[in-house]
Amino acid sequence: MLNKVPDPYKECLKGAIIGIPIFGILTVFALFLQWRQDEASLLMYLLICICGWLTGWFFGVLYAPLSPKEESQAQKTFTVIATFASGYLVGAIGPFLEHATAPENLLMTFKGILFFVASFFTTLTITVIFRRYYEEPLSKIESESEKVNKTNE
Repeated sequence: MLNKVPDPYKECLKGAIIGIPIFGILTVFALFLQWRQDEASLLMYLLICICGWLTGWFFGVLYAPLSPKEESQAQKTFTVIATFASGYLVGAIGPFLEHATAPENLLMTFKGILFFVASFFTTLTITVIFRRYYEEPLSKIESESEKVNKTNE
């Protein structure tokens, strides 16, 4: 399928295809190190990684829409998220921050933030790369081939 992608995009995709397994191996290694240090917190950090992956994928889909319809839906979704974040989350985050920044929880909070941020940005990057440089050129190729087929009929 990579042979259908135009040449300028192939190098970017090759880097992403190499980066995905490397990220997976590094994540598993980091979780293994955490498990060796504290078995009880492994599931918590795995859940944090899963939340980061899902959130990164969600925002990657919103950031790189494939059609005008997806673009208008993304704008509406960003508006709803911004309203929710500015209204509810700002008020609700206070008690969480008090607990998370307590001296006995600081290291665990820092590790959780690192796991989430690494998972989020890696998945965001992968999603944007594949939607911008893989799916978009393929949709253009498919639409051009449909036009050619219609003119040949």
